[in-house]
Amino acid sequence: MAAVNGTAQNGVSDTHNTKEEEKKKYLTKRRSSTSVGHENCFFHHDLEFDHNPPTREKLIPKLASSYKYLLKGLGEDPDREGLLKTPERAAKALLFFTKGYDQTIEEVLNEAIFNEDHDDLVIVKDIEMFSMCEHHLVPFWGKVSVGYLPNKKVLGLSKVARVSYQELVDKSKQDK
Repeated sequence: MAAVNGTAQNGVSDTHNTKEEEKKKYLTKRRSSTSVGHENCFFHHDLEFDHNPPTREKLIPKLASSYKYLLKGLGEDPDREGLLKTPERAAKALLFFTKGYDQTIEEVLNEAIFNEDHDDLVIVKDIEMFSMCEHHLVPFWGKVSVGYLPNKKVLGLSKVARVSYQELVDKSKQDK
């Protein structure tokens, strides 16, 4: 979507580029750090930049309360200094891992389908992916490769990963 004087064509202010630039600068700085700990986990900081679900943000207090209950059940003291913010961080992480539930295919594609006189196989290799196991609620990750026949329409390469993985997950649920 092209922006004109800082306003996107749909009339909404285009702050995405600024946030992306800020994220890249921040992550570059974090990657050069040699210290160890959760605060240097790229995923941890991706949550801060990428996760802003307007429809589900209201779930954070209830989810955080549930994580606090789980910590107590494990014999931990969720009110000790090292765990004070853990329930909220865990709630945000859960929302991040499940943010696809709030997205439509149109939002994912973001107008990234282009008419092209191209019918050869398109292959995108080594796409990093992550998801959450629906049985154990633990994250998993890996790399996948995707191929498709475009039929005169091509999809922006960055969108192939998102759409293909979403379709794979949907298909696996249908097969059960």
